[in-house]
Amino acid sequence: MRRKVVLTSINGVGIGQTATLDLPVGGRRYFGLFLIYKTNAAQATIEADITEVRLIINGKPQRRFSAADLNVVNATNGLAFTVGYLPIILAEPRRRTIAGEEGLAWGTVGVSTFRVEIDIAVGAVAPTLTAFAEVDDIPSPLGPIAKWYKETFIATGAQTLNLNTLPKRDAYNRIHARSALVTRMKATVDGLEVYDLDRTTAGVVMSRRLSLAQQVNNFSMVFDDSDQVTDGIPMTKSTPEGIVPVGEFRLDVTVSAAGTIPLLIERVGQPD
Repeated sequence: MRRKVVLTSINGVGIGQTATLDLPVGGRRYFGLFLIYKTNAAQATIEADITEVRLIINGKPQRRFSAADLNVVNATNGLAFTVGYLPIILAEPRRRTIAGEEGLAWGTVGVSTFRVEIDIAVGAVAPTLTAFAEVDDIPSPLGPIAKWYKETFIATGAQTLNLNTLPKRDAYNRIHARSALVTRMKATVDGLEVYDLDRTTAGVVMSRRLSLAQQVNNFSMVFDDSDQVTDGIPMTKSTPEGIVPVGEFRLDVTVSAAGTIPLLIERVGQPD
């Protein structure tokens, strides 16, 4: 049975501070975490005040994102903003099989520490935080999980950025370009084009799935729009000699003007 439980160990909530939340580990699986900020804070307030959240397992960050990043990802998946709430989805309910969803739950057998860190801006006014989690009590180790990390690139003008330094590990599910400047995205793996769409076409393709929607001022490159957890882009391939790492993973990002291009990247793999 999944339980909804209050998380009480939030410390350090204050203006310009990093609040911490240490979660019980061992015989518990986590399906989602839900932060409640100032009870009824508007979206703009939450996005201004919560500058970064980190999910940390055994001292290593597995997800790093701002409140604004999280709201974009949630909205892309059809989860509308609710006043005061930041839902952090771990096991993804959109997956088309029970195994696909539950396989991404964060088991904690063998995990020493599971900490959430929340950076609160110096401009915040009277911040408060509470939290609850959706859990069950099935003892399970931490297997493959959905990890998020961020990269930032600089465009010096209207151009196509040829990015070939992204880590060739895990499986890439989605890449969110958090900029209105991005007009086209292309991904190539060992010479094979796996994605090449402009912003408008990408939105139309996504719209055939009822749960997916391109967000204003963002360009989400979605590889797993089948909602099959195995449909990300793997960084390995089959050869007559067996499974080997890919040699090339290139991302071509076309932008309309100079500016900073932040990428929020979703990968599925073993914990870092």
